[in-house]
Amino acid sequence: MNIKTTLTIICGLIILIVTNTSSFAQSTFPCDGKFWFFGDSLNSATLAYVDGLPNNPVSHQVCILPTQGNNAMACNPIDHYIYYESGNNLYKVDYQCNTTLVCSNFGGPDQACFDYLGRYWFNGGIGFEALDINTCTIVAGPYPIPGNGGSVIDFAFNPNNCSFVFLSADSIYQVDTLGNKISAIAGGFGNISGTFGGVAMGYNNIFYGMLNSSAILYSTNLLTGAVDSICQVPFGNTGFDAASFLCNQVTAYASAAPDSGCPGVTVHFADTSTGTGNIRLWYFGDPSSGPNDTSTLQFPTHTYDTSGLYTVSLVVRTGIAGMCIPQGYDSTSITVFIYNLPIPNAGPNQAVCLGDSIQLLGSGSGHFLWSPDSTLTCDTCHQPWAHPLVNATYVLTFSDSATGCVNRDTTLVTVNQHPTVPIVTVIGSIYIICPGDSVHLTATPITNDSLLWSPSISLSCDSCTSPFAFPTTSTTYYLQVTDSTTGCKSIDSAIVSVKPAPVISIGPNTAICIGDSITINGFGQGALIWSPSIGLSCDTCHSPVASPTITTVYHFTVTDTTSHCSTSDTLQLIVNPLPLISLNNLDSICFGDSIALNGTGGANLGWTWTPSTGLNCPTCPNPQASPTVTTNYHLLITDTLTGCFITDSVNLKVNLLPIIKIHADSTVCAGDSLTILATGGISYTWNGNVIADTLINSPVNDTIYTVIGTNGTCKNYDTAKVRVLPNPSPTITDTTICMGEIITLTASGRADIVWYNFNNTTTPVYTGFSFTTPHITTTTIYYIASDSAMCHSRLTPFTINVEYCPVFIPNVFTPNGDGKNDLFTVEAKGLASLHVRVYNRWGMFIYEWFTNDGGWNGETNSGAKCPDGVYFYIADMVDFYGVATTQAGDIELITK
Repeated sequence: MNIKTTLTIICGLIILIVTNTSSFAQSTFPCDGKFWFFGDSLNSATLAYVDGLPNNPVSHQVCILPTQGNNAMACNPIDHYIYYESGNNLYKVDYQCNTTLVCSNFGGPDQACFDYLGRYWFNGGIGFEALDINTCTIVAGPYPIPGNGGSVIDFAFNPNNCSFVFLSADSIYQVDTLGNKISAIAGGFGNISGTFGGVAMGYNNIFYGMLNSSAILYSTNLLTGAVDSICQVPFGNTGFDAASFLCNQVTAYASAAPDSGCPGVTVHFADTSTGTGNIRLWYFGDPSSGPNDTSTLQFPTHTYDTSGLYTVSLVVRTGIAGMCIPQGYDSTSITVFIYNLPIPNAGPNQAVCLGDSIQLLGSGSGHFLWSPDSTLTCDTCHQPWAHPLVNATYVLTFSDSATGCVNRDTTLVTVNQHPTVPIVTVIGSIYIICPGDSVHLTATPITNDSLLWSPSISLSCDSCTSPFAFPTTSTTYYLQVTDSTTGCKSIDSAIVSVKPAPVISIGPNTAICIGDSITINGFGQGALIWSPSIGLSCDTCHSPVASPTITTVYHFTVTDTTSHCSTSDTLQLIVNPLPLISLNNLDSICFGDSIALNGTGGANLGWTWTPSTGLNCPTCPNPQASPTVTTNYHLLITDTLTGCFITDSVNLKVNLLPIIKIHADSTVCAGDSLTILATGGISYTWNGNVIADTLINSPVNDTIYTVIGTNGTCKNYDTAKVRVLPNPSPTITDTTICMGEIITLTASGRADIVWYNFNNTTTPVYTGFSFTTPHITTTTIYYIASDSAMCHSRLTPFTINVEYCPVFIPNVFTPNGDGKNDLFTVEAKGLASLHVRVYNRWGMFIYEWFTNDGGWNGETNSGAKCPDGVYFYIADMVDFYGVATTQAGDIELITK
């Protein structure tokens, strides 16, 4: 629950109005005029307070703090925030319940309070000590607590007389600020049973204590000793703090001029407070200044030597000498910002050889000024060039353009002397040499110095005392000696002249095939010679003809007849062998066949077959040859690396194929046999397995016959397709009929169906798929066959069984037009004739019919409908054997 509190102070009368809201509206933590304490009913450190003291006290819960073993708490009269100790750390709680770490590891007090200077007093076990919460350092104490008769439960600062009041063994004691006087105060809490958990000090010498067992808040008037029960706190009690002891009869105001500057600046402060304040204390926020960090003057000054942000506090109060706050108290703070000094960098100390220059490596951002400037190229540049003649210290003065602060840095330039100059000589009497010769250089021995010869490209060693030089042209050699300590250098030189040598040229390296010749060319003025002379037409000619049998390196040397200098060059003449070739011996092939031409040889060979007719690849070593006539193939093999080549040939004869022919009919009816004859060869093979010139077969399906014939050398083949004409027998099933019945028979099959009687299978009785029989009175056998222009199938017999079928006459019918049993009929398939007459119950003739398929529909012959009832019939019947019978009976007509 967050609490919004409005505090109004009218001449010492405190009026508090407390309402619940989501956040605090005022700018500081509302500790004024309230009794603050820790409650733990929610199993956490709940910050709460009692308002409305001493009349109508009301408890309020404010913040839930982390549970870390909270020991002590106090209200700071300077910033109006609650401070509490947890785990040897001091935390601050602001008006939004945000917790901030203030000081860590400062001693772990069990009891604490603030004085009117904002110092945090605690009992560290050796007495009262004061902690500056801005620097987290002990600034006062310890004040011992002598003879208190027991351990201190809690203590508070009494703003009425600047003393400490503490509770021990349920009795109240008081210690003055000098710590040299302790006295018991009459009354106390000695007459109250129970243990007190904490105390606080209010206005008008009112001392408060809370009873642990019942969380009841009591007060004691230190002047009269009266003890009162104030209220019971519902949130529990683990610690508490006093109400604020400020009033508005004095208002603190302070100013600083200037409020910012560079280190070393002196700031002038002014106390411009209003009201009746006549006692003040300045705290300049600069502990390093020792006793100069505070002042009681109205217009003090303070010098800040270190950069940083300083918080300056002014506490003013009214009072009579020696009293803390008899009437009014206030404080304020201002800030003074001391800029950081700029950090110029004049660069590292350097050394330079006499007569040389060196660049100073200054860095930084702002205004530069170098001195002395007599040996500098620029005195305001960041990195000027310096050329001193003696050792020089350069000072860089740097001004920060933003703050105006100034700082300096220096760099030393040491001037070193050059080493002793060495003497370079040439050993030997030859100072003029031919190209390719060498000469021995030497120098006076040098101690503790390093040597460097140049140019080094024609020297055996560029750091030796006596290297060998082998220049190709006249060259001046320089020896540089460097002092190993200072790095300064000295130089000497010597000249070596190179006589000109003949200018020659020789042709490039080349290659020939073994057995060939080539002209080699060498050019130059002077006496010349080729070596070795083996394979050459002349060894002193410029362009001899070379015919070596093996690879040879020829040396060409020309000597100048005046300087006697010679120039040589070499030419390599490579002699390549011819490629090896081998062809297979071929005889002949049959027309249409192919054969591989197998040429063999080494690697890196090119192959060319001519003619290319009939070859699948004329540039392959093993092409497939398929000529149609006898052909002589030539092979050219070329070494692709050397160009040397060789040829060979092979003759391939082509034999003609025999003409094989099949003689046979193209069609045959299924089930018949076929004779096939082959001609044109001396032996034959049919379909891969039958060896004969004639084949007799009875194919079931269409068949392709293949015969391979040979004339003894080559083979050929022919094919013939024989179509097998379908010839299936028709199908029909046996059936049973009534004696004398006529039946229509249907057969299935291909082509036309031919019907035969059982006693005559040569003359058909009918042709077609359906055949209607005459009246059949006995079991009869028929035959059928399929017939076409090409084939005639086998006869298929089937039987028609004849049986006697009795006459069935019903005894009731319902001619009501519903399509069911609307007609009175006589069911008899085996009758040759039928005559039925119908009479009513009085014997009157009504209706008659004469056919097997006739019947009575319930009407008279004239078409009149008969009423429901029983009627009589007489049926005269004659079967197919000529036997006549009569049957009579009754029939009931029902229409409803």
